[in-house]
Amino acid sequence: MLSLNGTDSPPSPRNSSVYILDGGVGSQLEELGFAINKSEIWSGEALIDAPELVAKCHRKFIAAGADIIETNSYHVSVQKLMETRGYSREQAESLIHKSVLIARKAIADSGRKVSLVGSVGPYATYLRDASEYTGAYVKKPDFKEQTIIEYYLLQCRPLIASGVTTLNFETIPSLKEVECVGKVLDQLDDSVRAWVCCSCQDGKSTRSGDVFADIVRTANAHPKIVAIGINCTAPEYITELLREANRAGNAKALVVYPNSGEVYNAATRKFEGDSQIGAIVTALPRWFALGARVFGGCCRVTPAHIAQIAAACRDLRNGEKDTAERDIDSLRQSIIQ
Repeated sequence: MLSLNGTDSPPSPRNSSVYILDGGVGSQLEELGFAINKSEIWSGEALIDAPELVAKCHRKFIAAGADIIETNSYHVSVQKLMETRGYSREQAESLIHKSVLIARKAIADSGRKVSLVGSVGPYATYLRDASEYTGAYVKKPDFKEQTIIEYYLLQCRPLIASGVTTLNFETIPSLKEVECVGKVLDQLDDSVRAWVCCSCQDGKSTRSGDVFADIVRTANAHPKIVAIGINCTAPEYITELLREANRAGNAKALVVYPNSGEVYNAATRKFEGDSQIGAIVTALPRWFALGARVFGGCCRVTPAHIAQIAAACRDLRNGEKDTAERDIDSLRQSIIQ
């Protein structure tokens, strides 16, 4: 893994390389027969009961063409494990450490140059009430910023102690939570860099109704935030959201990994509808033209889908082949430690 300078200016949108992110590990675990929705830590349960399946998921995404994979730590709430299972803090943190070890082993086994990013779910993953789709918790009268800050510190420190220095704060539904992330980063080691990725309800606003452009401006103001992303969002909203980022004067790398297009039903805890992977692949050149440089998938996006995205991105890479060698390390330095 390279030692990277996240403070470097992002590469020019017209001559930077393209990176492929992985897809939905939880969805892939379900495909492999592991029931994630029966546990309060969802896909994190596989770290305990089926670590070999977690490794298999990582290997499948790497084989499909992923240049970047995330740790399977999104749902592993340290506080939730302490409260519901009587874990000590050290026991809960060891599960996050295990997610790093499994991912690193999958990378090593692949023989490819693949980067690792630490996945950090929103505060809603502790609440376990699907409020990442509403951001309702930041609107409550008893909302306390410090509660979210302390949650994130519990999640981040085991990843950092395991040697992960790029963290992806993902599926964030609100501006207030992005502001909390900034305050968390202020308390972490200077080497730590972050992506901030939001879930959005339309082409202009996050799930809580906050203006996405305000998220972009807030994230741009923090030196440790090196990439801004859109995830857990319907594919049809991505184009307009990227335009909003550009109108807001974005100067960070842009990361895009929408859902498959299927819609999650919180009541049944199942996804409904059809995949729109074809529409995603068709839209990639447009998203690239709008400045996105990292492409992957979130819920219900499988290794087969990532392979399609990677194949389509090869054309984008070929279009930039005269500058690819010059720019590949520049982009890596901009977004990944």
